[in-house]
Amino acid sequence: MVKKFNFACTANQGRSKPSEIFGNEHLRELDRLSEYVAISSGTSVDEIKAGIASTSFMVRTINMAYDRGDIFSSNDVDRVLAAIQGDDEAEIKDLYSQAAQRFSRDEHEYRAQVLQELGLFDRLKKGQDQTVAKPDVVAVLSMAGRNNDQVAQIHRAAGYTLARKQPDIGQIFMKDGASPVLVSVLSAYARDDPSAETPNAFGKDEIEYRETIAALREDVPRAIDRFLSGE
Repeated sequence: MVKKFNFACTANQGRSKPSEIFGNEHLRELDRLSEYVAISSGTSVDEIKAGIASTSFMVRTINMAYDRGDIFSSNDVDRVLAAIQGDDEAEIKDLYSQAAQRFSRDEHEYRAQVLQELGLFDRLKKGQDQTVAKPDVVAVLSMAGRNNDQVAQIHRAAGYTLARKQPDIGQIFMKDGASPVLVSVLSAYARDDPSAETPNAFGKDEIEYRETIAALREDVPRAIDRFLSGE
């Protein structure tokens, strides 16, 4: 059975999809693709597809868009300020939709540009996958602590139990008939730094997105190497 490394962010877009590509590239270099493969997922994909978002998250997104200054027009200023300060759910949802669509478009453009420069764009998977517990996954490496907590909960809900927890490694979950699975934050595991996370460039500029990709290009191979060294 081919074992899988699952790289997880929130929406299975800006960080986890490139991680999947970098993971498979590294496994190819190690000549281990007959044993391991990298996949990707998002811990909130189902919620995103269903249009579910908390009011606080929507307001934060609107704030980010307002601060950027290039999404809402001058005619929208009063609407934005009223939405941020008030509780008009319909108005908040409308402004959030505008901001989220623009952020997504920008992120997709930045991702395409970077992967084309690396000659890897044709390996970008289509669609988004919700993070789920799978018996052939040996490690779920998340972009941030929030994602990591969600991954742990997903595995508990699927009948996995916590077998071991180590601050410098992460959590090991086990279930009969399934591979033991490491649940950890990617950068924390790769750098041996419990506080490290992969920056979320959603809503940020191209420079910050490129910095995120640069971090992933270092952390993904390191994490895979660390895992394989413990076989």
